[in-house]
Amino acid sequence: VFNSIPPVSKIAPSSSYFLFRHDIKPEWEDKQNEEGGRWAVTVSRMGSKIDEYWMNLVLACIGEAFDYPNQVNGAVASVRTRGDRLALWTKNWKNEEETLNVGKHFKSLIGPEKLSFNSHEDGKQSSKAK
Repeated sequence: VFNSIPPVSKIAPSSSYFLFRHDIKPEWEDKQNEEGGRWAVTVSRMGSKIDEYWMNLVLACIGEAFDYPNQVNGAVASVRTRGDRLALWTKNWKNEEETLNVGKHFKSLIGPEKLSFNSHEDGKQSSKAK
């Protein structure tokens, strides 16, 4: 797959790559995402390691390297002018132990970058407020 598509660092701004389980759409409204959330990191474009981070995240997802692989719904790489973003979508944010465990594993893939978590419910509310 990685030899067939441009690396994240080479795709146009406002573009994204999505890697989700075959029966899940990368939308908050998808039934399997309703109770979920996402771990996210914004990576500076200067000296970016976005390609390395994305490859590590994809390999962890497809290899089910997470302790709770069923908690992982998908991953997103987004190119934005203010910084590239990676996100790992989870199934149920209310399962705190599994959600934190998934976040810790994601953190181990990206090193010193700052990681944050938002439930999709919170994301919907902030979108409505805009």
